[in-house]
Amino acid sequence: MDIKITKKRLANVLNYEWLLSIVCIIGAIVLWSLLYTMLATRLTDGQQFYFVKYEGVYTNSADADSKFIENLRNGGGRDGKSVLSYDVYAVNLTEIMSAGGYSAYAMLDLRLTTGEGDVIVIGGGNKEYVEGESMSDLLSLVSSRRLMTIDELLSGAYEYTVGNGFISETGEIQEEKIEDYFRNVRIKSARNYRRMYNSEEKIREGVKNEIDRIHSIYQNYIVVSSAIEAAKEAGEDFLWYSKPVYVNSSEVSYGDQAAYGIDLSKLKEYKIGNGIWHTYDESGNSTVDGLVFAVINDSAIEQYDLRYESLAVIEYIIRTYSEYA
Repeated sequence: MDIKITKKRLANVLNYEWLLSIVCIIGAIVLWSLLYTMLATRLTDGQQFYFVKYEGVYTNSADADSKFIENLRNGGGRDGKSVLSYDVYAVNLTEIMSAGGYSAYAMLDLRLTTGEGDVIVIGGGNKEYVEGESMSDLLSLVSSRRLMTIDELLSGAYEYTVGNGFISETGEIQEEKIEDYFRNVRIKSARNYRRMYNSEEKIREGVKNEIDRIHSIYQNYIVVSSAIEAAKEAGEDFLWYSKPVYVNSSEVSYGDQAAYGIDLSKLKEYKIGNGIWHTYDESGNSTVDGLVFAVINDSAIEQYDLRYESLAVIEYIIRTYSEYA
């Protein structure tokens, strides 16, 4: 059988089978794209950090948000390090606002179901709930347990570092314990980790980074806890408190007070106009009153180890805009 490819035969194929050729080419491209999508190493939820700016919050300069995000990536941490750990590869700004027939709250709820939220700056912290009236979106987030309390964040960080034996009760790093955890738990927790740490050299480098990550969580816990206590002792508590609202039948009752974020208006630098964000009051005047920086609850639940990246950002906010850290 003569199957030799000649110019004449090729020309005949192009003349009479051009449609089939195009279909085959398109099919090959689609197949290749599908295989690439399925087999490519993708970032996990925890490796992507989402900063949410809610409707009604504005920046004081055009590039303020991008500078804030850049500081989280590079140079904003203690000693010029990154605020976020080595295992966070993407920092995203998510601006939430009403769209079409959907409210901003509905749009936020949609984003949070896909894990696109770690920390949020939102207004409404100066508005109390009045029976018979609708709650502010911030209070709605509280009552629906969408926000993590500061106590939960701090106690969780302590339990994760000291409770797991990674850090001793006196503050010493337990490197062997962390290495064992990294080798036998962390690098097996996601597909991209197994690909990323596919040699002993890479694993050893990963262990070093992991030791630094866990130690940073402990340091952030110490700094934030100490700053909160120092501010309270000085009579300048900068936490934002709200009473969660629980509706049982037609009755409305209140639970115990808990701190659900940082009241930016109570930080020194915000008081003198050196903050990043502002909102507007009912008269249309620019203000920081009621502006709250909070942590979204369980945004990286699939990767518990990266849950305390938000604590690093809280530490950065307090250190940058107050005199207590």
